[in-house]
Amino acid sequence: MPNDLTENNAIPMAMIMADVDSNGTRLIVALIQMLANMKQGTATAEEMSTLETIEHLVGVGNPEQITHAN
Repeated sequence: MPNDLTENNAIPMAMIMADVDSNGTRLIVALIQMLANMKQGTATAEEMSTLETIEHLVGVGNPEQITHAN
């Protein structure tokens, strides 16, 4: 169920600071969009595969499910 955007506490937020270049910034924005698509149930098969690979590489998710990450 979507969050009620009219409630101030409805959207969890965090601040992360990092020194990244424009390519890193584009990557971060794309990752956030893919995560949002996944949460909304609108992620493509390619986005889901990419997210599963990233999860595997950073040590979360089900390693048995990903065989092409390395």
